[in-house]
Amino acid sequence: MRQFTIIPFLFFSLKIFACDCAERSLLQKIQNSDFIGIVKILKISPDKVNHDYHNIQIELKSIYKGPQIASLKILSVLNSSCAFYTPENSTWLIFATYGKNKILSFDRCSGSLEIDRKIVSRKYPNAESNYNKMISMKIEVLEFLKMKNIQSTNPYNLEISYCQNWWTAFKGYNIQNKFAVYEVLINRDLSINKIVPLQEFDNYKLAIKMLNCIKNNLVFYNKHSTILPDQSKLILVYYFYPAENKYPSFISQYDL
Repeated sequence: MRQFTIIPFLFFSLKIFACDCAERSLLQKIQNSDFIGIVKILKISPDKVNHDYHNIQIELKSIYKGPQIASLKILSVLNSSCAFYTPENSTWLIFATYGKNKILSFDRCSGSLEIDRKIVSRKYPNAESNYNKMISMKIEVLEFLKMKNIQSTNPYNLEISYCQNWWTAFKGYNIQNKFAVYEVLINRDLSINKIVPLQEFDNYKLAIKMLNCIKNNLVFYNKHSTILPDQSKLILVYYFYPAENKYPSFISQYDL
């Protein structure tokens, strides 16, 4: 599919860097991060105590989760295959977490993205515009969740199984809004108790079809237990990608 031509510029190649980073969705990054924000890197300097880190002074542009901060640490590990660095005066969407050492930091695998990154490629002439669209989509979702005061958590590490023909049912639609958001209340036995649409796609037939498919086809599971300690709420986000050349529009659970 067409998104495969985008991927080399959206993610760091595991083969090139030999750095084992698991790909995570935006919701997973939200759930697992202690700080999420848009920041400008003002100053970066080596950590004199722990040489695997760099210290950065930041200007906080927007905050979506966590504390108001003026500094962060980068797990830079510059002498390893997971080396990572943020240039001064660059702007980033950062996902950071507190490690065992209680240091709030981010690294190559955190999912942080340089917002003002420039991409020049003859092989992939649309790479920069696609990269910018991808970041814009993530920020719009973060802004929506912040505006609606929606907390996305997953305390019981639930996963979702989709039926085989789930996504083929949602190809070829023409809609305006870029994403839909649902809140799902899950019973202790992992059955669905209630689904609340928080934002639906602006096509009535598609909205009804999506809601019915979530009710009737999604299976929630926990790898270690079939009974939860308590009911749980999950936020689901689905993204719309318009038609491009010979490829029809489609909907995905992935923020590509």
